[in-house]
Amino acid sequence: WSFTRRVQRKVLVQKEDASDMGEVPIYYDRDFDRIIDQEVFTVTPDGKKHPPIKVQDMSVYEGEPMYSNAMLRVLSMPAVGVGAVIDVDYTISSKGMSMKNAFWDVKSLRQGVPVKEYRYTITFPKKLGISYREFGLTQKPEITEKGGMVTYRWELKDLYDDRQGEQYLPPPSPD
Repeated sequence: WSFTRRVQRKVLVQKEDASDMGEVPIYYDRDFDRIIDQEVFTVTPDGKKHPPIKVQDMSVYEGEPMYSNAMLRVLSMPAVGVGAVIDVDYTISSKGMSMKNAFWDVKSLRQGVPVKEYRYTITFPKKLGISYREFGLTQKPEITEKGGMVTYRWELKDLYDDRQGEQYLPPPSPD
């Protein structure tokens, strides 16, 4: 059950106080994941590309043996000023997950910054018989089948939620 994840993101810096966007995080599992095809750079308004000035890999939960494999790669980007674009493109190759024959993913759309377009796609062989489940989604995916593959695709536009904290808790139940 190996798989790959490709992440592509472009961030346009529109305000001086957005310079903290220049610390690009990539979360991964030290035991299962390898970061490959990493292309990350800042494009300044004059069109010049600037690679990261510092790359650090560190433990997410330092001193917590149960989560010792949770890692974070931080790319420190230069020239992050108004009008600059932080262009992020990387792939993570995974050799499986901690639970055999299982796959899951969690996404939070609360970014704290406006998002013009958000696309998320999962494709897998139909013969695997993967059961799809969702929790708390208001936007349903477009589901297509072609050539023995099943694809789930979400495409959202003009998102913004400036609430902070409690990002991963589901909304309270109506009872």
